Amino acid sequence: MADNGWAVEPFDKVGPLRFGMARGEVREALGEEGREFRKGFSENLTEAYNSAGVHVYYDKDGAVEFVEAFSPAQPTYQGVELLQPDTSSILDELNKRGLTARDDGEGGLWFDDHGFALFAPGGKTEGVSIFRRGYDTGA
Repeated sequence: MADNGWAVEPFDKVGPLRFGMARGEVREALGEEGREFRKGFSENLTEAYNSAGVHVYYDKDGAVEFVEAFSPAQPTYQGVELLQPDTSSILDELNKRGLTARDDGEGGLWFDDHGFALFAPGGKTEGVSIFRRGYDTGA
């Protein structure tokens, strides 16, 4: 289990990104320019930071509310590497720490009380979502 600076602190931050940061603060924290795009049906633009391996979502006021992490990012929770390919080993480690996931039936394994979710269709972890308190997770 590694801690590489991308630790999830529930409802507060992941790595150098804090919920509530403005776009300029995110760019400064990651040291790169993001590429803006519209994802899904969201009214707000999302920014992709490919070198960091994250997509950053902003609320209507331009504050960070949700982060998706992919390789090369390596988010951790209490020392558990959340982007291991074998989802069952992640779930086993999280279960040892008292965490149980809510399966949304669409590949999402949500840890609503801890501020993150795994995207793991077919048991293979492809991404990790980290969110602020009050974010609508569909629970």
